[in-house]
Amino acid sequence: MEASAGPSAPSPPRDPRLFPLRASGTRPPLFLVAAPGVNALGYTGLARGLAADQPVYVVQPQGKDLTFAPLGAGTRGAFMAVAAGYVEAIRTVGGEGPYVLGGTGHGANIAFQMARLLEAAGDRVALLAIVETFPLEDMPVHARLLANVAARRWQRASRAELWAELRRRAAGALDELRAPGSGRWPGEGWVSPILRAPIAVLLADARSVRGDDALGWRAHTSGEVVVRTVACGREDLLRKPHVRSLARALEDVLAPTRSTSASTGPGVAGFMGRR
Repeated sequence: MEASAGPSAPSPPRDPRLFPLRASGTRPPLFLVAAPGVNALGYTGLARGLAADQPVYVVQPQGKDLTFAPLGAGTRGAFMAVAAGYVEAIRTVGGEGPYVLGGTGHGANIAFQMARLLEAAGDRVALLAIVETFPLEDMPVHARLLANVAARRWQRASRAELWAELRRRAAGALDELRAPGSGRWPGEGWVSPILRAPIAVLLADARSVRGDDALGWRAHTSGEVVVRTVACGREDLLRKPHVRSLARALEDVLAPTRSTSASTGPGVAGFMGRR
């Protein structure tokens, strides 16, 4: 007679920085990163639109009185400190990887720093998915584009005096961003570390300003970079009904990660063929 199995060991407690939107599945987990104190509700609709076998976790500390100052003195230090804690959290689920990260806004910038830390530790990042976000190191570029957008709005309103004032203020803002020690600008001679991971950039196609179609992310990885667009405004990407289209675009770039393993190379096969 076979010995009866004893009671199963209790599952280890979940890290409080992880919130499972879908805990089960056969693929590497997708970790959607949010900055502390930011409403991450939009990720819920995004997760619902992904395949049923795709585990999805939101990475964000829970609790009140959380503060995060992404701009100003110590910018890079603030991002790296948060990223280090998030990496510690996702290791409790992701184990030895490979890791699949994504995010929007400051969450995307934190995810980028997480990818750096993981690769530096010898772990593999199968994909970094960026939703409508510029690289942190390109803040002056971002500010210039935003100023251009606002300026065009004022031009349409035919308010010449406000247009002139806006240009003056935008120029001052750019000077501030470039100022040594401001924390918003990496400084002269700064060289951003380069990832090996592939990056997928997911964009709204209703953009007021167009430039680099990948928003500058090609300069931050030696891996493949793919761009997918959704027919909506950037503020609507995580809102119904457009979040379903965003989920389809994300599902498309996640597909190559299904067969990735810790012993294989970057899971980018098929990316370029599906441009």
